[in-house]
Amino acid sequence: MLKFFYHYTVALIGATLAMAGVLFVALTSRADLLSPTNVNRAISTGLVFGHIVAFAVVIGSTIPRQFERLLPRILCAFSAVAISIGAWAYYHIFVLLADPDWFAISVGGTVLASGFMISGFIATRKSQFIGIMIGHGILLFATLLYFHLQWQNSLNTAEIQTALLYFEPFQPQRTTILATWFAGLIVVSGYVPMLFLQESSD
Repeated sequence: MLKFFYHYTVALIGATLAMAGVLFVALTSRADLLSPTNVNRAISTGLVFGHIVAFAVVIGSTIPRQFERLLPRILCAFSAVAISIGAWAYYHIFVLLADPDWFAISVGGTVLASGFMISGFIATRKSQFIGIMIGHGILLFATLLYFHLQWQNSLNTAEIQTALLYFEPFQPQRTTILATWFAGLIVVSGYVPMLFLQESSD
């Protein structure tokens, strides 16, 4: 039970910082950067998003290892995807106050949960965890950039596309840094506990 709490807590901290950082930098004007409203929004939104993602991480990666049969593992995988989709839906509906593009957030939720699900099924060695972590980070980073560019390129068209996270348009360097921050914190906080738990069980 303690390992679930440990994994959940680390994933919560990472996902909270990931979302709070993006909100604090990307959706805040420089003049109001340290205003109480913006700080409170970043922290509160980050915490809710972080709790949802932490649930998905634990259900997708740690809990499946307790089962030997395939069916419970598959149910855990589907649950992790559903919870991850819920994380993006929360961000779009309650933070952006927008109708979500369910295709975009379904892809985002699947990508967010994918590496944790794979590690929950097959990873048994440290090298496997590290390989999945790197691949998952790159995939999440690429997905964020893809939907951001789709949205950016549609700004002058009649049909505006949906981004998973909204970065400042036409600022490629800033967008790359924030997408790296977000994807990096999510995967590192999700996988590092698994590495320590794996070493302690060897």
